[in-house]
Amino acid sequence: FVARFDSAGNPLWLRSMWSDGYNLPTCITVDDNQNSYVVYKFYGTYLTDGIDTTFYSGNSISSVLVKYDRNGIVDWRRETTGPIQSSWAYDVCIDSKNNVCVVGGYIGSYIVLNQDTVYANTSSTWEMYVEKYDSLGNVLQSRGFWTDNVCMGNCIALDSADNMFIT
Repeated sequence: FVARFDSAGNPLWLRSMWSDGYNLPTCITVDDNQNSYVVYKFYGTYLTDGIDTTFYSGNSISSVLVKYDRNGIVDWRRETTGPIQSSWAYDVCIDSKNNVCVVGGYIGSYIVLNQDTVYANTSSTWEMYVEKYDSLGNVLQSRGFWTDNVCMGNCIALDSADNMFIT
Protein backbone atom coordinates (compact mmCIF):
# COMPACT_ATOMS: atom_id res chain seq x y z
CA PHE A 1 0.00 0.00 0.00
CA VAL A 2 0.90 3.68 -0.29
CA ALA A 3 -0.34 6.25 2.21
CA ARG A 4 -0.12 10.01 2.69
CA PHE A 5 -0.29 11.65 6.10
CA ASP A 6 -0.31 15.33 7.08
CA SER A 7 2.37 16.82 9.34
CA ALA A 8 0.30 15.95 12.45
CA GLY A 9 0.17 12.27 11.44
CA ASN A 10 -3.44 12.27 10.24
CA PRO A 11 -4.11 10.01 7.24
CA LEU A 12 -5.06 11.80 4.03
CA TRP A 13 -5.29 8.82 1.69
CA LEU A 14 -4.33 5.16 1.33
CA ARG A 15 -3.98 3.29 -1.98
CA SER A 16 -3.25 -0.32 -2.83
CA MET A 17 -2.09 -2.23 -5.88
CA TRP A 18 -2.71 -5.96 -6.06
CA SER A 19 -2.18 -8.93 -8.29
CA ASP A 20 -2.85 -12.66 -8.29
CA GLY A 21 0.75 -13.18 -7.12
CA TYR A 22 2.41 -10.57 -4.97
CA ASN A 23 3.50 -6.95 -5.21
CA LEU A 24 5.95 -4.98 -3.14
CA PRO A 25 6.41 -1.21 -3.21
CA THR A 26 10.16 -0.70 -2.82
CA CYS A 27 10.55 3.09 -2.74
CA ILE A 28 8.62 6.38 -2.83
CA THR A 29 9.51 10.01 -3.56
CA VAL A 30 7.49 13.23 -3.83
CA ASP A 31 7.89 16.13 -6.28
CA ASP A 32 7.39 19.89 -5.73
CA ASN A 33 3.68 19.57 -6.62
CA GLN A 34 3.04 16.86 -3.97
CA ASN A 35 2.75 14.08 -6.56
CA SER A 36 4.03 10.73 -5.28
CA TYR A 37 6.10 8.31 -7.37
CA VAL A 38 6.28 4.69 -6.22
CA VAL A 39 8.29 1.81 -7.67
CA TYR A 40 6.83 -1.67 -7.27
CA LYS A 41 8.11 -5.12 -8.04
CA PHE A 42 5.50 -7.80 -8.52
CA TYR A 43 4.83 -11.30 -9.76
CA GLY A 44 1.56 -12.42 -11.31
CA THR A 45 -0.58 -12.33 -14.43
CA TYR A 46 -2.04 -8.89 -13.72
CA LEU A 47 -1.51 -5.77 -11.64
CA THR A 48 -4.43 -3.51 -10.75
CA ASP A 49 -5.34 -0.53 -8.60
CA GLY A 50 -9.05 -1.40 -8.91
CA ILE A 51 -9.54 0.96 -11.85
CA ASP A 52 -6.79 0.20 -14.35
CA THR A 53 -5.49 -3.33 -14.89
CA THR A 54 -2.39 -4.38 -16.80
CA PHE A 55 -1.97 -8.02 -17.83
CA TYR A 56 1.39 -9.83 -17.93
CA SER A 57 2.76 -13.23 -18.83
CA GLY A 58 3.14 -14.09 -15.15
CA ASN A 59 6.41 -15.97 -15.53
CA SER A 60 8.76 -13.33 -14.14
CA ILE A 61 9.13 -10.62 -11.55
CA SER A 62 8.40 -7.25 -13.13
CA SER A 63 8.74 -3.59 -12.16
CA VAL A 64 6.25 -0.74 -12.32
CA LEU A 65 6.57 3.01 -11.67
CA VAL A 66 3.28 4.62 -10.57
CA LYS A 67 2.59 8.35 -10.31
CA TYR A 68 -0.11 9.37 -7.82
CA ASP A 69 -1.41 12.94 -7.75
CA ARG A 70 -1.64 14.89 -4.48
CA ASN A 71 -5.04 13.25 -3.78
CA GLY A 72 -3.80 9.69 -4.32
CA ILE A 73 -5.31 9.23 -7.79
CA VAL A 74 -3.17 7.27 -10.27
CA ASP A 75 -1.97 9.68 -12.96
CA TRP A 76 0.11 7.16 -14.96
CA ARG A 77 2.00 3.84 -14.76
CA ARG A 78 5.07 2.63 -16.61
CA GLU A 79 6.02 -1.05 -16.74
CA THR A 80 9.12 -2.98 -17.77
CA THR A 81 8.61 -5.55 -20.53
CA GLY A 82 10.63 -7.71 -22.92
CA PRO A 83 12.06 -11.25 -22.81
CA ILE A 84 13.29 -10.78 -19.28
CA GLN A 85 13.49 -13.37 -16.56
CA SER A 86 13.10 -10.69 -13.88
CA SER A 87 13.28 -6.92 -13.45
CA TRP A 88 13.44 -5.12 -10.14
CA ALA A 89 13.10 -1.37 -9.65
CA TYR A 90 14.78 -0.44 -6.39
CA ASP A 91 14.89 3.33 -6.03
CA VAL A 92 13.31 6.51 -7.37
CA CYS A 93 14.15 10.21 -7.01
CA ILE A 94 13.12 13.59 -8.45
CA ASP A 95 15.50 16.07 -10.12
CA SER A 96 15.29 19.89 -10.01
CA LYS A 97 12.94 19.93 -13.05
CA ASN A 98 10.52 17.38 -11.49
CA ASN A 99 11.81 14.61 -13.77
CA VAL A 100 11.64 11.13 -12.28
CA CYS A 101 14.75 8.91 -12.13
CA VAL A 102 14.50 5.16 -11.49
CA VAL A 103 17.27 2.61 -10.97
CA GLY A 104 17.07 -1.19 -10.86
CA GLY A 105 18.24 -4.37 -12.48
CA TYR A 106 17.14 -7.13 -14.84
CA ILE A 107 18.05 -10.55 -16.18
CA GLY A 108 17.32 -11.16 -19.87
CA SER A 109 18.56 -10.34 -23.35
CA TYR A 110 16.96 -6.88 -23.26
CA ILE A 111 14.43 -4.81 -21.37
CA VAL A 112 11.84 -2.40 -22.76
CA LEU A 113 11.33 0.69 -20.63
CA ASN A 114 8.21 2.41 -21.95
CA GLN A 115 9.10 1.81 -25.64
CA ASP A 116 12.88 2.37 -25.23
CA THR A 117 14.90 -0.85 -25.58
CA VAL A 118 18.04 -1.41 -23.49
CA TYR A 119 20.11 -4.39 -24.68
CA ALA A 120 22.01 -6.61 -22.28
CA ASN A 121 25.64 -7.66 -22.41
CA THR A 122 24.57 -11.15 -21.37
CA SER A 123 21.21 -12.72 -20.58
CA SER A 124 22.45 -14.77 -17.63
CA THR A 125 23.47 -12.19 -14.99
CA TRP A 126 21.84 -9.19 -13.37
CA GLU A 127 22.41 -5.96 -15.26
CA MET A 128 21.62 -2.44 -14.11
CA TYR A 129 19.25 0.02 -15.75
CA VAL A 130 18.51 3.68 -15.10
CA GLU A 131 15.62 5.56 -16.64
CA LYS A 132 14.43 9.13 -16.55
CA TYR A 133 10.85 10.29 -17.20
CA ASP A 134 9.34 13.74 -17.39
CA SER A 135 6.38 14.52 -15.12
CA LEU A 136 3.97 13.34 -17.85
CA GLY A 137 5.58 9.88 -18.00
CA ASN A 138 7.50 10.37 -21.26
CA VAL A 139 10.90 8.69 -21.40
CA LEU A 140 13.77 11.15 -21.46
CA GLN A 141 16.59 8.65 -21.00
CA SER A 142 17.11 4.87 -20.72
CA ARG A 143 20.48 3.29 -20.11
CA GLY A 144 21.80 -0.13 -19.26
CA PHE A 145 25.08 -0.94 -17.52
CA TRP A 146 26.86 -4.21 -16.89
CA THR A 147 30.05 -5.80 -15.64
CA ASP A 148 31.42 -9.34 -15.81
CA ASN A 149 29.58 -10.06 -12.54
CA VAL A 150 26.24 -9.05 -11.09
CA CYS A 151 25.49 -5.35 -11.65
CA MET A 152 22.35 -4.12 -9.88
CA GLY A 153 21.28 -0.52 -9.28
CA ASN A 154 20.12 -0.27 -5.65
CA CYS A 155 20.07 3.43 -4.81
CA ILE A 156 20.08 6.70 -6.73
CA ALA A 157 20.85 10.26 -5.60
CA LEU A 158 21.24 13.57 -7.42
CA ASP A 159 23.45 16.54 -6.73
CA SER A 160 22.48 20.21 -7.27
CA ALA A 161 23.37 19.94 -10.99
CA ASP A 162 21.14 16.83 -11.40
CA ASN A 163 24.14 14.50 -11.86
CA MET A 164 23.19 10.94 -10.91
CA PHE A 165 25.02 8.90 -8.29
CA ILE A 166 24.10 5.20 -8.25
CA THR A 167 25.10 2.29 -6.05
